[in-house]
Amino acid sequence: MDQPLLYLGGEQPLALFLAGNLIYPVSAQETKTQGKVLVSYAIDTLGHASTHKVVLHVGGGYDEEALRVCRNIPNQWIPARKDGRAVAVQYELPVVFRMPTY
Repeated sequence: MDQPLLYLGGEQPLALFLAGNLIYPVSAQETKTQGKVLVSYAIDTLGHASTHKVVLHVGGGYDEEALRVCRNIPNQWIPARKDGRAVAVQYELPVVFRMPTY
């Protein structure tokens, strides 16, 4: 890979998008469960995401919420490049659900 896949603006805008859009499932709030869901999806040569799927499950509504948020990430991906050409890649994004402590 000449240039890896990048999100426009870097990891911080992506992390802020996730943090600002995740809704903790009610059942998880009641049981105070936490966990990490790993969502995999393809980024094509135009920077568009598709074929989202959960590859590391937590359950309790977290899997569905992680998929919902990942499917709504703005298509602001800068495609990976190999030999000077944009290439499609598979990307895995960990979505961490951590209950706030007060």
